[in-house]
Amino acid sequence: MSGIVGTIHVSAATVGASAVTVAKTKIASSTTRATLITPSSGKRVRIISVQTRWGATALARLETYFGSGANITTTNANAIFDPLLDLDSQPTASQTWPDGAGSVGAVDAVVSVRVSVSNVEDAGWIVVYREE
Repeated sequence: MSGIVGTIHVSAATVGASAVTVAKTKIASSTTRATLITPSSGKRVRIISVQTRWGATALARLETYFGSGANITTTNANAIFDPLLDLDSQPTASQTWPDGAGSVGAVDAVVSVRVSVSNVEDAGWIVVYREE
């Protein structure tokens, strides 16, 4: 459906859209960006949900973003999810969008994840997505 604001909803039945897929990873002891999802050539990733888990008492941002920038602030428009977590008050965070309404990356853009502080405990991500 198109309107003044552009495309409002893209059906999950979009021609060329893949089945829903899940990607999962853990990162320990690093603030270096890691690639979580690499789309098939010529495809874009549409996010359906992101779940993050943090296992340390230090405050940390668990960044999820499109592209291969060093961190989520490299290109603010590429941000997907950026919760501030700690083990004592909020060890997990999640965001879910209606299928077809989540963030969508550019063609061939990877989905990157990064922890804002060095950690000794695992940081974890589960991302549900489809390729279009």
